[in-house]
Amino acid sequence: MPADSRHTLFDPLPDVVWEELPGGREARNAASGDAWRYSSTYMAEDDNRLHFFHYRAHPDYSGEYAFATVIERGGAAALATFSIQVDGVDLGDLGPP
Repeated sequence: MPADSRHTLFDPLPDVVWEELPGGREARNAASGDAWRYSSTYMAEDDNRLHFFHYRAHPDYSGEYAFATVIERGGAAALATFSIQVDGVDLGDLGPP
């Protein structure tokens, strides 16, 4: 990774970040043993940290692949984005934009 990159990894992440993920750090898929996986952090110019996560088979969402972004600033955190990948769903089936 280039030295001027704004993407980095934190180890460990603050608990306040993990607490914002749907199901929290403890969300485990009993069948696969999978859990939230931390991907990276983007350091924004406004001192916000955007932490990116994925989950291969989230138990609260029918075992679907989940993605989340948690924003952190000044010791506080909030879920910024959350999405589920559902295979076999055509965008046209979801209705008008």
